[in-house]
Amino acid sequence: MLGIIEYFLIARKFEKKICMMYNTIRTRRVSMENLEMISFQIISCVGTAKSSYIEAARKAQEYEFDKAEELIKEGDAIYIKGHEAHASLIQQEARGESVAVNMLLMHAEDQLMAAENFKAFAQQQIVIFKKFQDIENR
Repeated sequence: MLGIIEYFLIARKFEKKICMMYNTIRTRRVSMENLEMISFQIISCVGTAKSSYIEAARKAQEYEFDKAEELIKEGDAIYIKGHEAHASLIQQEARGESVAVNMLLMHAEDQLMAAENFKAFAQQQIVIFKKFQDIENR
C-alpha cells in the first residue's frame, strides 16, 4: 500500500502530463466540449500546484527550507497556467458570451481555491518551522 507521500508524487507526475496536454487550449467561443477541456486543464494544473505546495509544507517540517521554497515556485509556475485558463472563461463572460456552468467547472474552481489555500498553508509552515529551528539552535 502506498503512503501519502508516494501517492502525491505519483499524482503529481500524472497531473503534470495532463496539464501539459491541455495547456495550449485557447478559444474565443467556448463550446461545451471545450469548456470540459478547459475545466480539465484547470483541475490538472492546479492539482499539480497543490501537490507541490503540500510537498513544500512537508519539506518545511523537515527543515529543508530551500527545497520548500523551490517547490512553492514550481507550484506557482504551473498554477498560473490553470489560472490563465480560468481567466479566459471570465474574459469570455465579460464580453457578453455566456459560459455554461456545470459540475466539472465548479469542481475546477473549487480546486483552484484549494490550491491557493494550500500555498498559504505551506508558506506559513516555512515561517513557523524556521522559528522552531531558531529556537532549537539556541
